[in-house]
Amino acid sequence: MKILGRLFLSLSLIVVLGCSQDSDNETTVEQQEFEVTGNWRLQSYSYFGSRTDILNDEVTQSEFVGVGWDMDMNMVLADEPNSYTYAGTYFVDHVVTTQEGNEILYYGYFDVDDVGTWIRSNNSFNLEVDGETKQGVITELTENTLEYKISSSSSETTYDGLVINITRTDTFNYIRQ
Repeated sequence: MKILGRLFLSLSLIVVLGCSQDSDNETTVEQQEFEVTGNWRLQSYSYFGSRTDILNDEVTQSEFVGVGWDMDMNMVLADEPNSYTYAGTYFVDHVVTTQEGNEILYYGYFDVDDVGTWIRSNNSFNLEVDGETKQGVITELTENTLEYKISSSSSETTYDGLVINITRTDTFNYIRQ
């Protein structure tokens, strides 16, 4: 038992010392000066969220996740003016989990040809397409990789009084071409 105690103490010290040394060397997105302008190819795409339907006194909740595959998507971020193009195709596996725990799988195919503008301020990364602004946060930016997340929420009331509330977070991972 004494040996196990010493082993645990030794491992704890290694972890604490290792973490404190790593944290001094870490850089955040704000500290990096890499440019987002250029040609980017989508490497991975995923999202997750929840939906709440309210009709009279009845509330139904579900959660969903989606994963992109067979992606042929390219994004070009130009400077002066800050123009944005996003074009290509991809598929998505969309899984809905009902409040009873049942999973329902949907497949989606998307053909995208977006043109708009972009603005970056530190980690904040906003895209405007067709008058709609998508507010994002850059979570990783290196010379050759870009990852950003866009969180959104919406509320809609249908003609029959059904209120649909959706929250969603999309994650996009790119490599520079």
